[in-house]
Amino acid sequence: MAVKKLFGNVYYADYRDLRGIRRRVSLQTQDPQVAQAKYEKIIQARDAEKNRRENSMPWEQFKDKVLEHLAKERSANTVKRTEIAIRYLEEVYYPRVVCEVTPKLLQQVKEHMLNQGLREHNINRLLQCLKTMMRLGEEWKIVEWQNWCNISKLKAPKKDVEVHSEEELTKLLNACPTDDWRTLVLLGAEAGLRREEINNLRWSDVDTKDGMLYVDSPKDEHIRTIPMTDLLKSHLAKVQKEAASDFVISEGRDNPNKDFLTINYGKIAKEAGLHSTMQKLRHTYAYQLAKKGINLYALAKLLGISPLIAQETYGPFMPNVDVHAIINGIPTWN
Repeated sequence: MAVKKLFGNVYYADYRDLRGIRRRVSLQTQDPQVAQAKYEKIIQARDAEKNRRENSMPWEQFKDKVLEHLAKERSANTVKRTEIAIRYLEEVYYPRVVCEVTPKLLQQVKEHMLNQGLREHNINRLLQCLKTMMRLGEEWKIVEWQNWCNISKLKAPKKDVEVHSEEELTKLLNACPTDDWRTLVLLGAEAGLRREEINNLRWSDVDTKDGMLYVDSPKDEHIRTIPMTDLLKSHLAKVQKEAASDFVISEGRDNPNKDFLTINYGKIAKEAGLHSTMQKLRHTYAYQLAKKGINLYALAKLLGISPLIAQETYGPFMPNVDVHAIINGIPTWN
């Protein structure tokens, strides 16, 4: 390892990299002192990377740890998708240690998936699984922080918005085994709340006297005020009298699985003979308001989304004659 001169008296570094391969790199200077300083930085960076890799957890051990964690905390589908994502990563490069997984590698995995013919939506979900793995590693202090946001999502074609009919909502409500699950259906279909918002809603956020919900979501800059339908208002007033928790929904409160509500709601919908998700309930709420001619900006405010997203998603359902009509009522199902 040394600093030597190239043609024209320009210095270059002659050294061996982490794999023992000899490298020659131009230092782009004719000053021997500057060349020596640049050379020492290269060697220091190489030795630091070597030390980092020697102290990093083996990839196989890290992989098993993440999958074990996901099996306890998430759904079986999440575990399966993560296993698929890992397979695609290992097809591009099989890491020896976990620190070898970088945003640059994930970018190569993304390109590999595209070449394999995967659709944009599937690629985005698989990449998200890999990002989740690495962020868990950061949370557990196994790896250093890296900017995974550099891996941009692919723009996927929008899916058709699926909504429930009044008859289907009645079936869902009848299939719910407890008031908690009926509350979940109504908060989604008659107030448009997201899963996290339903799970975090407290009785202190519910004003049955004035018929208002006050929703604080991490996705919104401000607390949303949502007027309740008569059905939702009467239902919440009834169950509040028997509430044993500060939270409106007590089901799964002690369950560590973040997908508890999603998984079990899916089972209830299946028993009702329907395909339903909590997002579909939210779409149903927005669809009914859009059909009634609600103002675009009022709809966006109620849902906690931007007017642009509201227009793209629900604009086709709005009457052409009066898109900016003032809100004139919120739907209810008996």
